[in-house]
Amino acid sequence: MSKAQLLEQIKALPREEKLELLEDLLLSLEQPTPEEHGRLWAEEAMRRYQDLKSGKEKGLSYEEFMRDV
Repeated sequence: MSKAQLLEQIKALPREEKLELLEDLLLSLEQPTPEEHGRLWAEEAMRRYQDLKSGKEKGLSYEEFMRDV
């Protein structure tokens, strides 16, 4: 199916279904790709490591962690 054919089918949908489809499409664009997801987690891990190393954040002991879990 071509993009033009798909667009014609979408135009034929009721307004509410078009809005639902639009919302689904917009949400799909907001999701990071697996590569972006990995990069974002690596950046977060580095930030957390730097915060611990600099003393900005204090880690939990094993006992504290297990108590909170």
